[in-house]
Amino acid sequence: MLYEWGLGDRINCTDAEKKDCEALIEKLVALAIKVHEKGLLSLEDDIKEMPRGYLRTLLQLGVNGNSPEVIRDIMEKRLLVAGLKGGALLRRLIELEFIIEIVRASDTGTIRIKLYGLLDMDPDEVFLS
Repeated sequence: MLYEWGLGDRINCTDAEKKDCEALIEKLVALAIKVHEKGLLSLEDDIKEMPRGYLRTLLQLGVNGNSPEVIRDIMEKRLLVAGLKGGALLRRLIELEFIIEIVRASDTGTIRIKLYGLLDMDPDEVFLS
């Protein structure tokens, strides 16, 4: 499993990278709202418009009906092989946890809390500042 005590050191990133991750979270939460309102298959057009990459693969795995466990197994191995660190790794972890929660049909509030938790932030901090 990718998540271990040393992960914090591997995802240590700059303030600018953290800000980029905050923006990513808000884009993902918007997708979560769409899924909540229209269903997971509503992401098919979004997937077609995305450049090939980690997020597109994650979304396709979710839309294809894979379980959270299968998605995590496939994509954690991809992360381990990539050897990412810093903001790049943090971004991928946010994307992975997003799709896991989407497939689990978690509510958008829970998704937002979980994703901001990867930044060691309470989502209320973002909206109060």
